[in-house]
Amino acid sequence: MTDSAPEVIIMFALKQGAPERVAEFRWSTATGVVLNVFDTGWGEIARQYFEQGVPDDAEMRLIPRSDGRAFMKALATLDRGSYCSFVVEDS
Repeated sequence: MTDSAPEVIIMFALKQGAPERVAEFRWSTATGVVLNVFDTGWGEIARQYFEQGVPDDAEMRLIPRSDGRAFMKALATLDRGSYCSFVVEDS
């Protein structure tokens, strides 16, 4: 596995039968992880990850956003079931 991490991850929610962009996580070594929420209701899930960390089942811990690279890698592999998804959208 390489040491690179996604720089942009979009959270989509299944709303009215179609996926809709509800939040965006951006990461760089200069700014750290930044969260933009587009839908305050669904965005609460993204805000919780941003504030509390992303669960890492393998290590049985929460990865904080201050660990930007590991946070984004964990977020990219997070499975929230059928109602929302996290999609890497690096350019």
